[in-house]
Amino acid sequence: IALAHSDSLSRYTPQPDKPKVGSSWRINFSRVEKKGAINWVWSPQIVWNPTAQRYAGEVNMHLPDAWGYVVFGDATGALPGRSVAASWRDPSWPARHAAACVYYAAKAFQQKMGRPPNSQEEVQQEDLLEGADLAGDLEIAFAAVAGGSPSWAPALVRAGGWLATLNEDRSMAVQEL
Repeated sequence: IALAHSDSLSRYTPQPDKPKVGSSWRINFSRVEKKGAINWVWSPQIVWNPTAQRYAGEVNMHLPDAWGYVVFGDATGALPGRSVAASWRDPSWPARHAAACVYYAAKAFQQKMGRPPNSQEEVQQEDLLEGADLAGDLEIAFAAVAGGSPSWAPALVRAGGWLATLNEDRSMAVQEL
């Protein structure tokens, strides 16, 4: 598939860098047919369901944490070091995945308790992460929000040498520690 970066990147402020060999983007494509009766996506939409304590497939294009990856190769499709794209793994995945699971767990906690969680311990006491495939060095913090009882406390998740921050609309930023 060919995408004109001049068309897609021009819509963002600040302007993102053009893709480099070895870089990746999260992306998804969806096709809806027969007035919504058929919804096809190119990558599985699997997310953590904290109340069922299992992963579940969702038919929902608006779950960016479940989107697939596009990895950019050179003209021959190779990555740096001549490795093939199929061998590529997102090094920030432990933190990204944990942050997404925490997002769903925090939303379930809020629905049950009428307020966002204040700590990792509160989420764990409700068994909302029980069964999730999370990194062993996981640390979760919920940022305090000034002005009383917020509808959502931003989550900060450390795992696998990365820090992921996640806000109420699932917007995630990840950085290497």
